[in-house]
Amino acid sequence: MRKFITAIACALMAVGVTTITQAPAHAASADACLAAPSAANCDGVDPSDGRVPCRNGAWMVGTAYGYPVVPKDSLGVPVKVQIQLWWSPACKSNWARIVANGLTETLPNVYLRVQASDGRTQGLVHNVDPSGLWSIMYTDLVYAPSPLSARACASNAFFSACGRYV
Repeated sequence: MRKFITAIACALMAVGVTTITQAPAHAASADACLAAPSAANCDGVDPSDGRVPCRNGAWMVGTAYGYPVVPKDSLGVPVKVQIQLWWSPACKSNWARIVANGLTETLPNVYLRVQASDGRTQGLVHNVDPSGLWSIMYTDLVYAPSPLSARACASNAFFSACGRYV
């Protein structure tokens, strides 16, 4: 299933789709996730949504680094990508976040995803804008009752990196 989702993500990147998720069975909400954390209530929720966002009180529980094949941007700055795994104790859920240094024209069409150890995945594709800069990208939530029962991954044509399940 994961290979199938990755293949679809790559195909959709080629045509410019910017958001990919495995939709939950019903629309989850931040309020429902906070009230009763579960896969049904939390998968697909934006960690910034809700009266009390799931990101409040969250912390980074893991990192992975990507070193693109194109080692420097147009200004000669070495490019390094940090893929972060975040966990919310209030929502008992993880999400992935990516930060890159330098200009990011060398990092088009990045597929960022968070994956629970049982295979549930939330992801998105980010297409670089003409300025060569991105804001920080992050995925929606994946319910994971333990902070380390998920991993964060990112990839494009120039690099691929994943954190590990612990």
